[in-house]
Amino acid sequence: MNAESDYEYGSRVGIWRLLNLFESHGMPITAYAVGQALEKNPAVAHALKEGGHEIASHAYRWLDYHSMPPELEKEYIVRQLKVLKELTGEYPAGWYYGRLSPRSKALVHEVYKEQGVPLLWQSDSYCDDLPYWVDVPAEAESEKPEGMLMVPYT
Repeated sequence: MNAESDYEYGSRVGIWRLLNLFESHGMPITAYAVGQALEKNPAVAHALKEGGHEIASHAYRWLDYHSMPPELEKEYIVRQLKVLKELTGEYPAGWYYGRLSPRSKALVHEVYKEQGVPLLWQSDSYCDDLPYWVDVPAEAESEKPEGMLMVPYT
């Protein structure tokens, strides 16, 4: 129940105080957005968009994806892209799971490619404090692998 009160605080009070603070200083932010949370509180999506902030994906639901069947995980990735596009008019250019499965990074890359949407960066790394490039296993057979910009969560 305590965790639920954290979520209530964030959606009811916290986000508005933070947006007011950052916007009063002219500081655009990147917000990691959980799709289901924005569906329940679309005013936040609109405020982020109107405030000129970047909305990155934080997956469709805040779950542990480790044991989830790959088909369901992929369905959630597709749903997240759809939700953010519908609410903001844009697909998220960046992605951070937080509680990913061993397949998550590859599935995100796969869905973005299938949808024809550019994925510019991922943030599921804690091993550095500066962005760096990583190979994408799905591109191993490609003649022109692009790699992926990893923007460490820290």
